[in-house]
Amino acid sequence: MAVPPVSFERFGPDMETSLRFEGVAWRKSASSGLGNCVEVTSAPMDGLVGMRDTKDRGGVVLAIPTTTWVSFLSDLKAGRMR
Repeated sequence: MAVPPVSFERFGPDMETSLRFEGVAWRKSASSGLGNCVEVTSAPMDGLVGMRDTKDRGGVVLAIPTTTWVSFLSDLKAGRMR
């Protein structure tokens, strides 16, 4: 399954949409390392996955529709993202 085209949104720390991700638990891969990590979380009831740079936790959040994130992970695990 190919990842559907979407428009991604970037929300800086002073934008109201960042509040969607306030107070939620962020997680990163156990295999991440060398400082090149991102963290992800979901926004309850908004259908979005937030992604941010681990080194800049107060910075920009990339908001991705949950359906796109699931498709991306599926393709990644199936080896279609080389």
